[in-house]
Order: sequence, then C-alpha cells, then structure tokens
Amino acid sequence: TPTAAWNHLPVFAVGPATAEAAREAGYEAVHDGGGDARTLAARLEAAFFRRAVYPSTAEPAADLETQFPGRVVRVPVYRMTMRDVVPDELAETIRASRVTLAPIFSRRTGQAFSAAARKSGLGNAIVAVGISRAAMSVDAPGWSSAVVAERPNQSAVVAALRSTWSALQKA
Repeated sequence: TPTAAWNHLPVFAVGPATAEAAREAGYEAVHDGGGDARTLAARLEAAFFRRAVYPSTAEPAADLETQFPGRVVRVPVYRMTMRDVVPDELAETIRASRVTLAPIFSRRTGQAFSAAARKSGLGNAIVAVGISRAAMSVDAPGWSSAVVAERPNQSAVVAALRSTWSALQKA
C-alpha cells in the first residue's frame, strides 16, 4: 500500500489487471498501458516524466530502461524458474482430459512450456492460446495446435480461450 508520499505519483501499468491492482492499492493516477510493452512504451513516451522506477522480472521481454536511458531505473523483483517437465499431478490431469488449453503470455513462457510438455509427452492433448505470434514462435511446439489472440493483451487471450473452448466442445 502506498504512503501519502507515493500515492499521488502516476503509475503506468502494462495492462488492465495491474492497473486495477494499483488503484485498489491506493494509487490515484493510474494509466493502463494497453496490454503490451510496445503500447506502454508509446504511452510513456507521450507522458512527461523525469524519473521512473520499473519493477520487472530479472529477464524482461521489453527493456524500458534501455528505451528511456537515464529516466527509467529497472528494479528486478522476481525471476521466472523454468521446469524441465510438467509436474506429475498436472501431467496426469492433462492426460485424463480430452484437450487442455494453455494460455501463453510471452515467448519465454511459450518456449519453456513447449519444451516441458514435449518432454512429458503431452503435446497431443494441448492447444496453446498465445498473446502474440512471437509468444508462439518456438522451435518444436509441444502442443497439437495453436491459436493467436486478435490483440496482444490479456482480454484478447481470454476471448480466444473462450472461443477456442466453445469450438472444441462443438467438435
């Protein structure tokens, strides 16, 4: 929760879920970045700011610190840990299902999940639904088919998951 010294400062969030979380935390000037790093960068470019803190993963897909040299300071706050295989309990659930939808929100996630699914022998039971073509670009897909959302944001991925599930239920 922000203190009085922070809650008036603007927050630029990548997407609507993070923007809503910032509002709920008490920030007053929250801007939704449109759901992808490119749109967020464009909105930052249009905004007047001298310095910004960029909490991120240790290996960000978009490096705002490089795009805004001297103005953005990146602070890694988490690290993604990749698994070699899909955990046994989840693998058994996937095998028991006719089909499993897997939302893919980044290229790194796509690569990691694809490799783990392939190594676990699960590819035939998985339909991947990606936020972008880039997220789905893996060397050897670990899924039977893939769908790319119409726009690169969470809402479009959810819509693609729903429509794909509906189509699969009719098949």
